[in-house]
Amino acid sequence: MPHFLVDDSMPFHAKIVAAGNAAIGLWTRAGAWSNQQANLTEGFIPEHMARTMGTPAQIKRLVATKLWHQVTGGYQFHEWLGPGRQRSRETILDHQRKRAEAGRIGGQRSGQTRRRTGQHGRSESEADAEAFASPDAAPPLPPQPVDNANAPQFRGPPDTTEKSANFGREPSPPAQMR
Repeated sequence: MPHFLVDDSMPFHAKIVAAGNAAIGLWTRAGAWSNQQANLTEGFIPEHMARTMGTPAQIKRLVATKLWHQVTGGYQFHEWLGPGRQRSRETILDHQRKRAEAGRIGGQRSGQTRRRTGQHGRSESEADAEAFASPDAAPPLPPQPVDNANAPQFRGPPDTTEKSANFGREPSPPAQMR
């Protein structure tokens, strides 16, 4: 899945500061939308999407600060592509094709290895799940009693209606320190 890249020096860039936080919220949402798998618009934001994600005032701020350029049908991010910037649609799709092919080849080799070595291809967690679900599996252990006789007791919040006998006194040290 592609990601919308934001440089770590972005927060105090002059254009970002001039645009303001609200407009930069729109800029960030629109950048992420543009790089979603279903979209991959290379920084083009259709007019209707810009208005769905932000206000007309925020859009004007992005155009005024030259973070966006108004183009036919919507807006284009300034310098979307290039070194150190977003990847092109073609590059993203090519990378995904290569990963899918590598996964396919790896899956085939894994299957061949399992057939050759006699493994059945079940993961340890699958085998554990089957063992616990089988009727031959041992029943779960019942809860064990806990000795709470020596556990510290919670007394709740202090009573504010009456003063207790210890009101205003220093707390007693633990028994092992007395």
